[in-house]
Amino acid sequence: MKEIKFGKWKFSVDEEKTRAYYSEIAPKNTLANKNFAKYCESLTEAESALFEAFCVDIAKCDVSITYYKQSKNMYSTGGFVFCGKCEEAPHEFDLWEEELSKAEFGNIVQIEEDSPVFFKFGNFDFQFQREYGYFADLEENIPEGFIYVAFCCSNMKWLLNGKPKDNGEDVSVIEEPPGVFELHRRLYYYCIGKYNHLKYMHEVKTEYAKTFAELGAEYRKMGKREYEKYRKEWVLRFASKGADMKKISEHCLKNDKYGVYLWHLYSYDHVNCAEGEEARKLFNCAKKCKLILIDDWNAKGYVLQNTKKLNSAVLEKFTDVTITPANFAWTYSKTHEEDWCGHEEDWCGPYFYKNNNL
Repeated sequence: MKEIKFGKWKFSVDEEKTRAYYSEIAPKNTLANKNFAKYCESLTEAESALFEAFCVDIAKCDVSITYYKQSKNMYSTGGFVFCGKCEEAPHEFDLWEEELSKAEFGNIVQIEEDSPVFFKFGNFDFQFQREYGYFADLEENIPEGFIYVAFCCSNMKWLLNGKPKDNGEDVSVIEEPPGVFELHRRLYYYCIGKYNHLKYMHEVKTEYAKTFAELGAEYRKMGKREYEKYRKEWVLRFASKGADMKKISEHCLKNDKYGVYLWHLYSYDHVNCAEGEEARKLFNCAKKCKLILIDDWNAKGYVLQNTKKLNSAVLEKFTDVTITPANFAWTYSKTHEEDWCGHEEDWCGPYFYKNNNL
């Protein structure tokens, strides 16, 4: 473990595990991340040393941008993780909003009770996950023992070709530049959104663990790369011979107007399958031993053993899950549209398909 100090914070960092984590994930391919990576090419020596101290791959940080037309400045928020432990942390203190509006942006501030603590370093403001308080239970596709760090940078320019356009995802365009308090307020609500999402992901993981335990099933969570590779293989295994693979890929794998649901293979009529109550009956009667569960809604995958007790009723509590045996002999999908559509005739699924390609 390497020990580093950052202001009043002190951390132990496991360099080997952190670098191994980043080697397993792909660079972010959004405009915000591309611009951030380009900006980071001109970081000061001290700023570069900080990211390197935490063994962070800048190209793989999670970044979003707010662009202000009048000043042509940008407010970028993001986050990264590292494997390690927080050894020391500063005490939080209260600061009224009217005081906050007069404060320097880099001061350590607290907007409300249990809110994040910000600390300035160069052109960046950082907030660290701590063992208590606001960011106590962060977790989203990161191994146990990792710490999450939120950051913002308010001194960034648009460095890509053309002018920034609001895409409703990672880039937002605003007419007027914000004041100091507005910057803090935006980062605060960014952190709230991130925390609520990560809390939800933790609840999903807990529900899966509880369900698998009740079934007496052994399970292993897939890594992100393994999850993505399996989904591609699933599409290849179940697509009909001579099918339009480009269109199937658009419907099932790409995160655009279609979403990323494997069951689109059925709803867009790429294959004929059993649906509704017939699908449930076929799934309940299917031979089950080693199964792969893919959760498209939450981008998670599990490898399951000893699954004889698993049936369609158990899966009703989950959304957009696809169950498939290791040999791809059949597959069963339970969709979110069962839960959300008001009329049964508008439902999609559930679906059961027996593989005719074997």
